[in-house]
Amino acid sequence: MVKECIISQIFENVRNMKYGDEELGKNEEHFGLKWYVGIKRSEHLGVTLYAYRNGIRESSPDFFADLKFTVFSKNGEILSKSENDKIFKSGITLYWNYIDFAGWNKVMDGFLDSKGNLKLEVRVKILENSGNQKTFSKELEIGREYETEAVRRTQKYFEGLKIDTPKKVEHSRRVHFVETRVVPSGKAVEKSSTFEKRDSEQKIEKCRKNARSFEDKQFSDVVLVIDEQKFYVAKLFLSSQSPYFANLFSENSGKSEIKLSNSNPQNFQFFLEILYGEPGPDEETVEGILSIADMYNTPTIIKKCEEYLLEKSTKSLKDKLEMAGKYKLDALRKSCVSRIRTVSDIRSVALKNPREMDHLILAALFQKVLTLV
Repeated sequence: MVKECIISQIFENVRNMKYGDEELGKNEEHFGLKWYVGIKRSEHLGVTLYAYRNGIRESSPDFFADLKFTVFSKNGEILSKSENDKIFKSGITLYWNYIDFAGWNKVMDGFLDSKGNLKLEVRVKILENSGNQKTFSKELEIGREYETEAVRRTQKYFEGLKIDTPKKVEHSRRVHFVETRVVPSGKAVEKSSTFEKRDSEQKIEKCRKNARSFEDKQFSDVVLVIDEQKFYVAKLFLSSQSPYFANLFSENSGKSEIKLSNSNPQNFQFFLEILYGEPGPDEETVEGILSIADMYNTPTIIKKCEEYLLEKSTKSLKDKLEMAGKYKLDALRKSCVSRIRTVSDIRSVALKNPREMDHLILAALFQKVLTLV
């Protein structure tokens, strides 16, 4: 017998949500489960649905469900989106978290009531899976983000590939990867990756000169400071490119100088250059630029870096796949996965510990394993 229910939720003061904010509504009980509807602000309105039993995620059952999300305008207009055959496991859907429901501005302009509240309705249709048990079990094995069985089976297979990993040593509360080399004297020495990174940064500085200076105060209304290096920039321009900076400048509206922590000044220099129209990135700068663009939520730069990695970069498949997972580059991830066709390919990109891999990449590799063994 098919089970159906409707979950309704009113989210208050939605217009005041900042970029990246999430809101989880009150729970409703249906079929012995507690259901929660969530929303998230980005360029779109993101919506999601969770199901729990007695508030404990791990005790929730496995099932398929068809979902239909609907929002209502004060004039009676409705906007709907359906998601079919979603798998619920331990309270989460495996292949779907937040879906882009509609453009944020569209929702703000026409689907809030006079108080700025949003009414969201979810129609849930739980499907019988007895006829699809084989498919259901396979889907569960491939897609589990936090499920131990998929990790155990994948890890066992990867261990059989005998993948070598760098040795770790503890030093001053930090973990360094070390590399053993033989110098002309014949003595083996170990070189820390921390110094390798510094060497790499020095190499970038030597090989690539700055294309633009950000020391001109004439057209600047704020100074960004990273490790004593100052960047004179325009608030309006940065705010139009990055919700992070829009929020930062709003919260520090009275300050003419703002310090940025956890950033590399050289990477930030290259990031600003592309933002201001200079060509780039290149092999030496793309990952550093990506790290800054990801940190400061700058979609246009992330897209340019992804396009470079897809079309021009000569980096290894493993490096590209790691960046795709780290920075959520879906097009790059799909491109890399499509190039994996053999056990040797899997060996070349796999990490020793699958738990350290992005869950979507892990799922894709597991699918490849199923076709090869």
